[in-house]
Amino acid sequence: MFCNVPVEAVIVTRGSDGAEWISAGSEPLFVPSFPVTPIDTTGAGDAFWSGFLCAYLDGHHLYHCALAGRRMAEIKLQHFGPLPGKVDKRILYLDFQSEE
Repeated sequence: MFCNVPVEAVIVTRGSDGAEWISAGSEPLFVPSFPVTPIDTTGAGDAFWSGFLCAYLDGHHLYHCALAGRRMAEIKLQHFGPLPGKVDKRILYLDFQSEE
């Protein structure tokens, strides 16, 4: 239970320090960030969650969702302003495609 609400997992984002994925009955997992040269940090957190939710809605494991979120945040950090158009979700899944 998290805040008296049943949840499957809690993901805590830590900016350049990566993210931690915590699930009941499991050891916490750490999703490290990759070093990128940020051009614009505005919206990077929102970008993480958009990548995470995209993978979640596609039925991926929650840890893989966090990897997809990291990839989307990396894309956003390296782009000034809003992202133009759509991001191909296959790019988001590069970190774990071969594992599934």
